[in-house]
Parts: sequence; C-alpha cells; structure tokens
Amino acid sequence: MPRPTSLPRDQRSLQLNSFVRRSRNTDTLKALIIECGADLSRKGRSRNWRLTISLIQSKILVGQIYQSDEPSWLWLAKLLSELKGSYDQSMLVEIARSSPSISVSELISKTDCSASDARQALDTVEWS
Repeated sequence: MPRPTSLPRDQRSLQLNSFVRRSRNTDTLKALIIECGADLSRKGRSRNWRLTISLIQSKILVGQIYQSDEPSWLWLAKLLSELKGSYDQSMLVEIARSSPSISVSELISKTDCSASDARQALDTVEWS
C-alpha cells in the first residue's frame, strides 16, 4: 500500500473556502501566489481551494498583498499572518546554509526565531 506523501517540514496547507467569491481581481492574486512559489489548487469542482505555502513564502505574499492595496485580499493576508510556525534548529541551519552571508538579524526577521537560536544556527554553519 502506498504511503501518503507528507509536506516538507516548513510547508503548510490551508483550505481557502470561497476563494474566488471573497476576492476581487482573483487572477492577479493567483499570479502573486504562484509568483512567490506557493501552490494553489482547486479541490475538485467545489468553491474551495487549497494553498500549500512555506512560512517564508507566506511572509513574502503578505507583503505583496499589503503593497497591492486591494482591500478584498486582506482576509488572506490576515490568515497568512496568523500562520506562525516554529522553525527547529535544523531548519534554521538549512536557511543559513542556503544564504551564507545572512546575518543574525536577517535570520531573526526571516524566521521569527530567537537571537540565541539564530546565533546557534550560524555557528553550526560556520564550524561545520
């Protein structure tokens, strides 16, 4: 029997009920979602959609939504802002490895981790 596929550790899946009805200029919003690297798919033939997004992608998308000045998209920005996830140490190390010139403050702002966790991740990258 095939095992169910699970999402990567930093990916979250959200159900967006009545996505098209709640938003104006939905095509533009869909383009923003896809542009940030998230996956948006419709659940069958229903009005409900599923958004699979990482925490970093959600921060990028929230910023783009607020910059767009489209009031009908704010419900999605609020939903994504409430999507808080905690990064474990291995995820912080992966982020630090992917951008070697990242500073402690940049890592904190990117992941909402503590300063000690950010320093520990950067030390791990530097000394390994």
